[in-house]
Amino acid sequence: MRTQLLPLPLILAVLTAGSTTAQTTTEAYRLEPSDQPAPGDSVFSLSLAMDGDRAIVSDTIRGAWIYEVSSNTELVRLDAQGEPNEGFGYSVALDGNRAVVGMPGYDGPVNGGDFGCAWVFDTSSGDLLAQLQANGSLINDRQGNAVA
Repeated sequence: MRTQLLPLPLILAVLTAGSTTAQTTTEAYRLEPSDQPAPGDSVFSLSLAMDGDRAIVSDTIRGAWIYEVSSNTELVRLDAQGEPNEGFGYSVALDGNRAVVGMPGYDGPVNGGDFGCAWVFDTSSGDLLAQLQANGSLINDRQGNAVA
């Protein structure tokens, strides 16, 4: 049996398929944020990563959420950092009790600089542990475009 992940506005559905045709696809899990925004305010499931039975799902504005997939339980919300247009959650990674969230549009000290960075969070508490940005970053480096 193969598992497919399909992003949907405001909802992330984890689908189980017996074959590759849509007719045999059934929804196995549905992950929804506890604080649904108004339609059009943000896009839930911008980026997704899984580690075992846990998933991190990001949003375009509000943050990222850690879920226990099998029980459809929201474990913790990671609050967005920076400005809404800087791309918090563009990329995400999950490993053990750490999550990394990329933000390639982070301006840093220069408005419009797009230096980019990544944020490290504790997945149990949601605490922000670190901001990662290379020394000597240049405008348009867009660090955090991909994280792993």
